Amino acid sequence: MQGKLNEAPRLWGKLRRSGQRRFLVGLLIAASAIAASAAIVAPYYRWTPNTATPGQIRAADDITIHLAVMEQFDKMLRSGSGYPRWLADANYGYGNAWPNFYQPGFYYLTSLVNAFTHNWMNTLFILAAFGLAASALACYMLARAFFGKLASVIAAIMYGLLPYHLMDLFWRGAMPEYLSFAFLPLILYFFYKLGRAGRARDYAGLGLCYGLCLMIHLPVAYLFSYYLVGYAVLWVAVKRDWRIAGRIAVGMTIGALLSAIYWLPALAEIKYATETVTKLFAYQNTYATVLQSEPRFDHLLRESFALQALALLAMVAVWGLFKWRAATSRTPLESATGFSFVNGWIVMGLLALFMNLPESYFLARLIPKIEVVAFPWRWMVFMCLFTALLAAAIVDRVIQKNSRAATSNRVRLIASVATTAVLAFNIGFAVQGILIGSLANPMVTPGYDLLSDTYCPKGAPPVESLPRTDLLTIQSQAASSEVIRWEPLSREAVIESQEATTARFKTFNFPGWTARLDGAEVLITSDPVGAQLINVPPGRHTVEIRFGGTLARTAGALLSMVGLLVIGGLALAGYLWPSRQSEPVSAIADAKPTGDALQESFTRRAAIKRLAGFGLWGIVLAGGVRSVIVLINEMSFNDPSKPDD
Repeated sequence: MQGKLNEAPRLWGKLRRSGQRRFLVGLLIAASAIAASAAIVAPYYRWTPNTATPGQIRAADDITIHLAVMEQFDKMLRSGSGYPRWLADANYGYGNAWPNFYQPGFYYLTSLVNAFTHNWMNTLFILAAFGLAASALACYMLARAFFGKLASVIAAIMYGLLPYHLMDLFWRGAMPEYLSFAFLPLILYFFYKLGRAGRARDYAGLGLCYGLCLMIHLPVAYLFSYYLVGYAVLWVAVKRDWRIAGRIAVGMTIGALLSAIYWLPALAEIKYATETVTKLFAYQNTYATVLQSEPRFDHLLRESFALQALALLAMVAVWGLFKWRAATSRTPLESATGFSFVNGWIVMGLLALFMNLPESYFLARLIPKIEVVAFPWRWMVFMCLFTALLAAAIVDRVIQKNSRAATSNRVRLIASVATTAVLAFNIGFAVQGILIGSLANPMVTPGYDLLSDTYCPKGAPPVESLPRTDLLTIQSQAASSEVIRWEPLSREAVIESQEATTARFKTFNFPGWTARLDGAEVLITSDPVGAQLINVPPGRHTVEIRFGGTLARTAGALLSMVGLLVIGGLALAGYLWPSRQSEPVSAIADAKPTGDALQESFTRRAAIKRLAGFGLWGIVLAGGVRSVIVLINEMSFNDPSKPDD
């Protein structure tokens, strides 16, 4: 007994040193990822430590409008609005309801970082570097739950550097979608843990990550929701355990509650706003294989899709080779007929590939509100994720000792060469065609005025034709007015008239704006361009106008508060009462049969199932390869700076 007591301090010291070592290793990995990411994104910026100098950024499709919105959003935050829903200075001062409908997560992040940097270029540089590092680290975390360190590193590198991921930054300037890459592996990580164990902290993790992804980029999160639901149904069907679906449904519901402050008002009030994106970029007309509007961008997008499709199909083929060897080997291996996480990744990856092709439109139109996604090529986000995970599975199979005995040297060599080639071709194109190619784009400077027809009131004319008027004009000639206060979300004026008149405030009329005349609420109407009109009786009167909440906004805020409290409570419960169950996520993998179970795996019935499975994979692979071959034949691989034929 005394010996055990003497051993306890030594054991505690060993554990503490081990914990410190793990912490330092993790810190080193994170620092290395951030440093590498900063070096990759640095050519995109011309930044300066001088806060008085704005710096510059390379031109990309969406970057200028994001720059304008983030500056306006920050101004609204500083004016006292905790959740900005109105941009007061947009459209020559008429305003715009952009943040009421566009996911606000990215703009909150820019305001947070800018509070320390005081420079918008430095802010974007930091977010771009951290976003790339976070996506790689998140993929590493997910892969590490299943595989060894080397395989997980390969997955992280591939996920971070696949062409479409870098196109989001260097060519599209689609910063919210670019940041959403970091959330998908985390969502899938907690998805697996919650379905397997159902611990309180896993509910909190899935709810938090899913809710934040909805706030960062709704289209990607919306599409990924169907993946999660379909994957859960497949998992339940194989395991015959309805608790899996129940746990995942609860976790996703918590995430939906957390983000209700955004999506509920946006859904309820979009009928009052003009939405131009889905009209300009109709879903059925924007497949990567048919784009012809911008030769340089379209060419890079088609090449990115072709390379990522070939990478995915190569990974599927190599994994199929492994499974075929497992089915014919007499050595105890994973059951070739069982459901595994890798099979799920293959199904989801091939589905993402198919949804990028025009032939998939008959399936896409079954998804409610698919038009909000705008671009079918967003499915490439999921191709990136599942290709990276499949690569990790293959690398892990090649290097694991318990797999070598059952896999010939030839098969391992094929797998190694295929994975290396996939990684080399995709990263090479990402560096040469996307990163280096973007250096030819001109530099732009922040400071653009936000002019956007999208999210203006319905019926408003194009913003270029809006009349430039004073802040307040009075219809009657025998009247005078004085603006006492004109703030972003509140205005006050004194109007004196000898007759009934109408006051016009240079602000779009939109739900949330209310007016009071001498303290009594009065109706706001609109003029032909959508500006606010208020009827004023004879005499001297004080008119106050404020922008506030609506029923949908209040309900959304309350639901988000409930979601936040639930997540906090579950996280605290998981910390105070941790579950004793510590099985790894990979426990949902195929079982490894031994003894009588192994003999059963070679019965006639199992052989028929394997044969049917191989036939199905053969059909899928043949169809995928044919689609990619047709695509490559249609592509013009001449100088991408020249217009396509």
